[in-house]
Amino acid sequence: MHTDARKNLAAAQLELMRALTSGERPPAGFDASRIQATADLLRLKRARSVAHQWPRLARSLGPAFLDRFALYAQGHPAEQEGGALAEGRAFARAIARAGALADEAALELLAFDLRYRISRERAIARRGISFSVRLLKQSLRLVIAIRLPVLGERWLNIPLKIL
Repeated sequence: MHTDARKNLAAAQLELMRALTSGERPPAGFDASRIQATADLLRLKRARSVAHQWPRLARSLGPAFLDRFALYAQGHPAEQEGGALAEGRAFARAIARAGALADEAALELLAFDLRYRISRERAIARRGISFSVRLLKQSLRLVIAIRLPVLGERWLNIPLKIL
C-alpha cells in the first residue's frame, strides 16, 4: 500500500474511532445514524462491564446507573489498558464528587483502594501495607480499613453521633 494511502486510511480510522468513542462527527461516507447506534452499544457494553466489576455501585444507583454512566462516558473515552475495574473506580469517584455516592458504593470504593492502586490508568494489586478511610454520610459512620500482608484485612466501623 502506498504511503499516502496508508496515511489517509489511518486518519479515517482515527476519525471513526473518535466518532464511536467521543461523539465526534463521523468521517465522510459513513452513515451517522449507524455510527451513533454503534457508539450507543459500545457505551452500553462499557456500562455492563463496569456494573459487573462494581456491583454495589451499580445497585446503589439503581435504574439511573445506565444514564449516569452514559453521561460519564461521553466525557471519558474508554481507557485502552485500564479495563472495567479502573474505569469503575474513575466513575465511582466522579459520582462521589457529585455528592451522589451511596454508603454501599463508598465501601466498595474503600475496598478497592485498600487492595489496588492505579498506575497508568491500570489497577495493580497492592503488595505491602495499605490503609484507607471513608466517612459514610448516610449512616454517619467512619470506616477505617488496614490491609497487612499475610494477616489480611481489618475493618473498624465507628458510629458518629451528632449532638
